[in-house]
Amino acid sequence: MTTTVGAETVRRNLSDILDRTSEYGERFVVRRGDNRVAAIVPIDDFESLSRRRRDKLTVLDAIHARMPEVPEEEVNRDIAAAIAEVRHRRGRGR
Repeated sequence: MTTTVGAETVRRNLSDILDRTSEYGERFVVRRGDNRVAAIVPIDDFESLSRRRRDKLTVLDAIHARMPEVPEEEVNRDIAAAIAEVRHRRGRGR
């Protein structure tokens, strides 16, 4: 279950919120005004998210290591050409 709470509520009830998180797995989204600013989650959730993020970054690093170094200008030209090609094809299909 996820509960949204204000920052002031967290300040006043932190001990209770931590108990509910650790004992019952409850998650909290903390708001300051209209903005969501933080989350309080069980440590197992946090560690799982951290592992998944680390695994994704490892895969991206491996992909990057196998890619040739291409100047940014060339990449931008290729992207612009691909966009132009898609737009051209869409124009013909009408």
